[in-house]
Amino acid sequence: MHMPGMPPTTAGRRRVSAARALCCAALAAAGGLAAFGGAADAAGLPPVKPCGISRAFEPRLAYLTDLTSVRPTVWAARPDATHTVRLGSGAYSATVSRDGSTVAVVTPQSASGSSLVVVPSHGGRFKTLLQTSGSFDQVTWSDSGWLAVVVDDRRLVVFDPARRVHRTLARGGIDGASFMPGACSDRLVYGRAASDSFTAPVNLYAATLDGKHTQQLTHDGRSLDPLWGPRQIAFDRERLRRNDAPVYQLWLADPDDSHARQLTHLRIGTLVSGLTPTAFSGDGTRLLAEFVGQDTSEAWSVQVPGGRARDLTGRVDNVSGAGLSADGRTVLVQRGSPEDAAHQSIATIPFSGGPAHVLVAHGGSPSWNR
Repeated sequence: MHMPGMPPTTAGRRRVSAARALCCAALAAAGGLAAFGGAADAAGLPPVKPCGISRAFEPRLAYLTDLTSVRPTVWAARPDATHTVRLGSGAYSATVSRDGSTVAVVTPQSASGSSLVVVPSHGGRFKTLLQTSGSFDQVTWSDSGWLAVVVDDRRLVVFDPARRVHRTLARGGIDGASFMPGACSDRLVYGRAASDSFTAPVNLYAATLDGKHTQQLTHDGRSLDPLWGPRQIAFDRERLRRNDAPVYQLWLADPDDSHARQLTHLRIGTLVSGLTPTAFSGDGTRLLAEFVGQDTSEAWSVQVPGGRARDLTGRVDNVSGAGLSADGRTVLVQRGSPEDAAHQSIATIPFSGGPAHVLVAHGGSPSWNR
């Protein structure tokens, strides 16, 4: 199972998290910080165990409520949204770790900037990892407890929160990042462009977490938004259009060689781009993707290796995908328009289609490790 960060949307060369867009617009104007941010210590944080020792796994759900407030509240719960724990307030997004022990929280931008903090999923003291005058995007966890985040749209930084280790792996226009699955994994894949220009060449790279080894995986200048799955890496290959959004088609590549093949062959209309990968099932045969474009972010299901793709609900209805269960049967979604945060909700929908089961009637920015 891939534990995604946030599904991306199209915003020129630099992608903006859909979860951030679906959160409350009032945050950007007010920029309030509450319980999160400022000085804190690491008390209560679970240690990252050495490679080769199994980490305890507990299914957890993290999400925000009070979306119209300048201080949205962060919660953690069981995947069915029971046994809730209030973690704090003043957050922009919340991303649960792969083992369920920790939640990474991004605070909204303000005059003093934004913060990336971590907090135990059962409550406790938070730890500030990094502060910036800009923004944090594309937060994602590894199976071994490392954390990756894009800082100010220009820097890919990885953290070991327990050991207080962090380093910058890449600079440039970062277009997606994803860890190799596995408790002993020490690599991640990312998309990088030399500049923020909409037409700048962009390719995929794989790097070790110690920063000592980097390998360029694609050379076509149009590959981005990678997702490292159980068997292959899913990514977008774009086709630029004059005076219109680029067209995205999903491709699959083998991690250890240059072989890649096209997975989807969709017809893409104007002002929209197509599918970006969000999450794989545990066996790699099901892929949750997001159909993105101007004012568009819709959850889609994709069969692997066949490439059959369909809107999860069969219609355009502001249902955005946030996660896929390991068995590939259940999709975690956020429902509702970004312009109407008060009526957003969190639900699950069968991957094969069907009625939604509401988990949180008034909530957003969900993530899980189910």
